[in-house]
Parts: sequence; structure tokens; C-alpha cells
Amino acid sequence: MSKEKNLKNLVWILIVIILLTVSFIVYDKVLSVDKDITPLEPEVDTEVIEELEEKVEEAKDDDGDDDVKELEEKIEDLEEKVEDLEDEVEEKEETIEDNEESINEEAVVYSGENFIKVISPNDGAGFSTEPVEFTGEVSPNTDKIVVTVVAEGTSPPAVKDVYQLQNFNYGDESFVYRASTEWDNLFNGGYIYQFEAYFDDGGKESTEIYISYGVMENYITVDSPVDGKKFNINELPIEFTGSVSKNTTKIVVTATATNPKCVPDVVCTASINDVYTLKDFKHGDTSFIYRAKTEWGNLIESPEKNHYTFTAHFDDGSTETVSIGVNFFPYF
Repeated sequence: MSKEKNLKNLVWILIVIILLTVSFIVYDKVLSVDKDITPLEPEVDTEVIEELEEKVEEAKDDDGDDDVKELEEKIEDLEEKVEDLEDEVEEKEETIEDNEESINEEAVVYSGENFIKVISPNDGAGFSTEPVEFTGEVSPNTDKIVVTVVAEGTSPPAVKDVYQLQNFNYGDESFVYRASTEWDNLFNGGYIYQFEAYFDDGGKESTEIYISYGVMENYITVDSPVDGKKFNINELPIEFTGSVSKNTTKIVVTATATNPKCVPDVVCTASINDVYTLKDFKHGDTSFIYRAKTEWGNLIESPEKNHYTFTAHFDDGSTETVSIGVNFFPYF
């Protein structure tokens, strides 16, 4: 019985070895998703199995013990599992090869210059609400985009956050990045956002913009001319200049006037009501210019004032207005 007991122990040890080997194959091949790992042929030492089978046969010849028969059945089950694992690993390797071929087939053919640029917001823009959304464009051969947030005026630069865009894919020609205090990439004060693009040829390009965030006083003022100033034809166009808070997104100017002396038999303009959004003003600008001239439909000759209302629109959706009136007499 001692000989049979030793044989059984040996059989169990060999089974454990096989199980460990199978576990290694599962971990290394079936559970691995890294396509860069060099495929290995999943193998269990067949000599070990054959040796185990021979020992079992010897034990059967000796006493035909039912326990030994049970061990033989376990060995057969192990052999079936190994075959199944080999099939799974082979399918996994075929999938990896197909993916690699697909990637190669979808490689972007691009002969232009590598580039990345931020479309919005404008450099220097201020924000009092969140999240702040950045949009931009890149050449289609871009592999990835990494955004680094740096505090303004720090030496060495104080890096606050580094993030690789997760929704950007190879071949995309545009990107979106959002910043929020909840995501730890938006902070009170002024910060520089650096956008770095990595290309499939190994090169990289970067661009950056500055924005500020925090509680801001929304305002708009007209600095010149003074209210009630008179202008003649030699002073056209009338130039209005003003100031706004840096979280101003746009400025709309409404020009209104009436000429009570304008009658049907006289060549004149009876009234105007012109609404115009400043084209040269960008979010982040803190000053603006607006011009008025009779030919542009925003100024008329009248004994009464031409009225101009300037409305600033801010990033939080609110508005502020300021008005001024001027007189225009062509000849005086």
C-alpha cells in the first residue's frame, strides 16, 4: 500500500504542475490584451502527461483501484481543457493579427504640414462660469493630444494638471477639451493651457492660450466722445471707444434717430434703427471701437441727438448697457 500511496501522491503532484501550467497560459495569453506581446505557442509538457498516464496504467495493472481510475479521468479532463485553451489562444492571436492589419490599412495618407491650433476660446479670455470648453484643429495624422495646465507667472512653471484626450482618435481633425474646478483642471486666477500634438511620423507640435477664471465685475463704459458732442461732415466717421470686462463675449450696438424736419419734398433721412454686432471684438478684449457714418445707415442729420446703446454680453449670460447721444450737423 505504501507503493500505491506514493504513486497517488506523485499523480496529484503532476496534476498540480499541469494546473499551474494551464493557469500561466490563461494569464499570459487569454487574459492579456497587449497586442505588442510576441505570441507564444501555448504548450503543456506532453511528456509529463504521458508519464502520468503510464503511471496510472501501472497502478491499474497492479490492483485496478477505483481511485486510480478517477485520476485517469481527471487527466483526460485536463487534456480536453488544454486543447480548449490552445484553441482560445489561437483565436486571440488571430484577432490581434487582424487588428494590426486593420490599423495598417487605415493609416492616414497625409502629405501636408503637421499642425495644431486652438479655435476657441480666444487668447486672454476671462470666464466667470464653468465648464470652459476649448476646441481646436489638428492635422489628420495626429496620434494623440496632451493638455498641460500651467500657472501664470511661475518660475519654474507650476504644472497643475496633465491630461491626454481620451475621446480623440487617430485620423480626427478636431478636438474638444473641457475644464472645470470639479475636474481639477480649472483654477481661480490666470492659467496657460498648452496643447501638444504627437504625430505618426514621430514629430510633435504645440500651441498655448491664456485664460483667466473667477468672480468678475461685469461692466461696459463709453470713454469717448462725451455725451452731446456735436460733429460736422469733416469729422466723419464718428468714432466711439469704450472698455469692458474681459469676460465679455460680444458687443451689440443699436443706433436710433429721427429727423422731425424731414418732409416728403426734402431729400433727407427721416429715421434710422440700426443694430450691429461688433465684428472685430473678441472674447477677452477689454476695449472696443465703433464708428458711425451717414453712408452706413447709423447716423443722420437731425436737430435732435443720434442715440447709441452699447450692450455687452457676458459669459454667464447676463448683459449690461450704456447709452450716449451725439448731434450731427453737416455744416456749422
